[in-house]
Amino acid sequence: MYLFIKGKLYVVFLIPVIVMTPMTVIYILNAKIGFNIPLNTSYIVGTFITIIVTAVFFMKAVKNKNENIEVDVQLEKEAV
Repeated sequence: MYLFIKGKLYVVFLIPVIVMTPMTVIYILNAKIGFNIPLNTSYIVGTFITIIVTAVFFMKAVKNKNENIEVDVQLEKEAV
């Protein structure tokens, strides 16, 4: 979200997230140690969850960008 708010190249990091999220969700839903749901259903749910997560990311990022939240905070040096 930091890169999106700062107007930097965030797509480089967003694409792997969009690719790996359904893979992870599908595995957890389909695996015997997970929910053991049939593979076709896991694909549908995994895709749906990925769409929701991506939409929530962009809604929150646009909201934060419009509110001009401070993303670069200067920390004071502590005495050692």
